[in-house]
Amino acid sequence: MNREEKKRETRKRIIDAALQLFSEHGYEATTVAQITDLAGVGKGTFFNYFDSKETIMCDLQGFWAIDEIMKLREHPGPYVPRIKEMLVELVYRMQLNRPLVKVMLQGTLTSPFNLANQNEILHTVYEAATPIVQLAQERGEFNDKYSPEIITQMTVQAFFGCLLFWAMEQGEEKLADQMKLTMELFFAGVTE
Repeated sequence: MNREEKKRETRKRIIDAALQLFSEHGYEATTVAQITDLAGVGKGTFFNYFDSKETIMCDLQGFWAIDEIMKLREHPGPYVPRIKEMLVELVYRMQLNRPLVKVMLQGTLTSPFNLANQNEILHTVYEAATPIVQLAQERGEFNDKYSPEIITQMTVQAFFGCLLFWAMEQGEEKLADQMKLTMELFFAGVTE
C-alpha cells in the first residue's frame, strides 16, 4: 500500500469509527478519544486529518451523499423526487443543530486543509451525481436548458446555501423543513 492509499485508509477508519459512535451514542456524547480508540489511531493522527470532531461531519455528509447517489444508480427513476428526499434525509441523519452547522461551515472555510478536502469530496459527489442528472434529463425530469453538470452543482449550492441561511437563524425552525422548502423551490425551477 502506497502512502496516499494508507492516508485514505486511515481517514476512512476515523470516519467509520465516528459514524458508528455517532449512531450508537449520538453526536454530542461522542468524544474524539472514543473515535481514536475505535479507529485504532492516536489523537495526533486524528488531528492530522481533522481540526475537530465537527469537521468529521463535513466528510460524513459527502460519504452519505455518495452512498445514496450510488443507490440511486441501481434503481430506475423517477429520480427528481428521490434526489429531493435524499437531500432532506441527509439533514435528518446528521442530527444537525444550528451551533454544529456554524462550526462545520466555519471549520471548512477557515482551514485550507479542510476546504481542499471538502472540495475533493464535492468533486466525487459531482462525478457520481451528474450521470444520474443526465439520465433524468433524458427522461424529461429536468429541462434541458442547463447542462447536467450545472444542475448538479446548483443542487449542491442550494443544499449548502440552505445550511448557511439556517445557521444564520433564518427560515424555518427545523432544518429539515427549511431543506424541504429549499429543494421544492429549487427543483421547481429546473424541472419546468
